[in-house]
Amino acid sequence: MTATTRGETPVVIEGGGVELRMRDVGGDMTAAFAHFPKGADMRPVCKGLPDDLSGEGAAGVPYGR
Repeated sequence: MTATTRGETPVVIEGGGVELRMRDVGGDMTAAFAHFPKGADMRPVCKGLPDDLSGEGAAGVPYGR
């Protein structure tokens, strides 16, 4: 498995304040970094995850940049 940073990971989607970076890191795993504009409602995306990912910082999801 290869380590990566946000800066080393290529942008695959960008626009409207959204940025998604993804990189294959080996072992059938992909690292992803996502940025959404302030106030973006992520509840529909997180629906079905444990506790609908309602806890602050749950599952390693940082808030802010």
